[in-house]
Amino acid sequence: MIYRKDILLFLLISLSCEGKGMIKPQNSIKEFNQFLKKSKISYNEINAENLIQQQIMFYREKRAKNVSYEKDGDMILVQWGIYDWGAGKYFEFDITRQFIEIDKDGDDAISQFHTTLYFDKEAFSDIKPGNKWFNSIENIGEIQNFILQQDFYKILTTKKALKREISWEYQ
Repeated sequence: MIYRKDILLFLLISLSCEGKGMIKPQNSIKEFNQFLKKSKISYNEINAENLIQQQIMFYREKRAKNVSYEKDGDMILVQWGIYDWGAGKYFEFDITRQFIEIDKDGDDAISQFHTTLYFDKEAFSDIKPGNKWFNSIENIGEIQNFILQQDFYKILTTKKALKREISWEYQ
């Protein structure tokens, strides 16, 4: 169900993004790759510094269609830690954009666009895993400040990612 406040907020955000574009969550990978291309960054050149910058700019300039901004329909999740998902242990630095579409119900409404960098775990052995949500475009300035203050950030900038992954999925 769409509420009147949701429609007004959506219209205000749409107007503020005029000329910058609105995206469908399922087109996140394609849109982000085009965004990188316009910034003259290739997939293989993605590192921690430009990933942070590009994801924040992408979040600001490419707002999501069909979500309720008032109800956390387009959020950023920053997460990090040493994990093993079956392909060996890596330190992962991930910026995820989560969408909750207003015309779907329950878990079917939730999708996530992940940008993940994988590093050799050894340099990060003293870093505790963690995460932080940013639920609004109004918090956009806090995202980069938060990351820059984390213990892992200085290490990230001195290491080369062993691999990169960009994905989108429904939960």
